[in-house]
Amino acid sequence: MLKGKTKSGFAYEVDESILDDWELVEDLEQCGNNAYAQIHAAKRVFGAKYEEAKEFCRDKETGCVRSDKMLELLTELLDILHAKNS
Repeated sequence: MLKGKTKSGFAYEVDESILDDWELVEDLEQCGNNAYAQIHAAKRVFGAKYEEAKEFCRDKETGCVRSDKMLELLTELLDILHAKNS
């Protein structure tokens, strides 16, 4: 289990087997503008912390989970995981 905190302050805990999951690679390849693939990839990466990630990205004024913030957080976490796996 890989644990840490992103620069934006999200405390993550990721099963390191995700780093060698071909289906995650497929999901990421599909992401582009495909919201379903983005959600699927985020659920794979965040795992049990998916709901916590959503709350972390929730706009306090509107109550909406900001898509741009979720994608930024996912990208940040993938960058961290890639660096640890290199």
